[in-house]
Amino acid sequence: MSIILTKLPELGTLDRRSVAALCGVAPYNRDSGTSLHGVRKTTGGRVAVRNALYLVAMNCARSDGWLKDFYKRLVLNGKPRK
Repeated sequence: MSIILTKLPELGTLDRRSVAALCGVAPYNRDSGTSLHGVRKTTGGRVAVRNALYLVAMNCARSDGWLKDFYKRLVLNGKPRK
């Protein structure tokens, strides 16, 4: 929690899309040519915040709760585990 608060001082002033872009979790399209059509990547942003959010999300997906059920459903539907 302290990483998010210290690395994102703009947290209360921006909308959710801008905050997602600053964290590096907003998917951006790379529709260049025919082979990359529909490919979405999450890049950029603040690495420390993205790593902290990833660790929290993976711990929540492994423990009991609604996020664990959601994670299992996504994996069963063919989404990548990571």
